[in-house]
Amino acid sequence: MNETSAAEVKADPANAIRDLCENTEPEDLWQTLEANGIETTPGVIYQVLNRPKDQHACLAHVGAGKGLDPDDLSLLGGLAAKAGGMEQLIHILQACQRISSEPPLQVRAAFVGTTAD
Repeated sequence: MNETSAAEVKADPANAIRDLCENTEPEDLWQTLEANGIETTPGVIYQVLNRPKDQHACLAHVGAGKGLDPDDLSLLGGLAAKAGGMEQLIHILQACQRISSEPPLQVRAAFVGTTAD
């Protein structure tokens, strides 16, 4: 049976789960996870095993064709978190897109809360 320290689990639980899953026979997996203090679900294990280990490299690949670098995509993720989620950010961007199709004075008025003369 493989052993993972509590510090390793706490520092990077996804990596600890991935390592245990890769080095444990399927029939022993739940016992091994439990023995290492990991309580999880099959869905979490699926996500851990199907996400790339190097998400930064993955982001570089996703954004490369669009002219975005990993830092740009990380910034986008931060904006989504600040907005309350990706769907909320999309809603905000759609509103900005609708506003930007209006004449400039109306756009400025919409943002500052005044009316254009």
